[in-house]
Amino acid sequence: MLTTALELLDIIERKGFSAYLVGGCVRDLQLGLDITDIDVASSATMYDLADVDEFTFMKSNRYGSSILIYKNTKF
Repeated sequence: MLTTALELLDIIERKGFSAYLVGGCVRDLQLGLDITDIDVASSATMYDLADVDEFTFMKSNRYGSSILIYKNTKF
């Protein structure tokens, strides 16, 4: 999951936006725990990334955020 997340960040950054791992996954990485959920914060909106064929988006009602699906993994 972490490798896929890092690929996702790279794609977003190559499009000229910032992207970061945030939340509990950062804590879990620091503590050496298994990561079960990865949250990403980015300056890009889902509309900014709509032309990336590998990405699928779902609108989330929680927190006004979006869910990005990449390689069958939800972020």
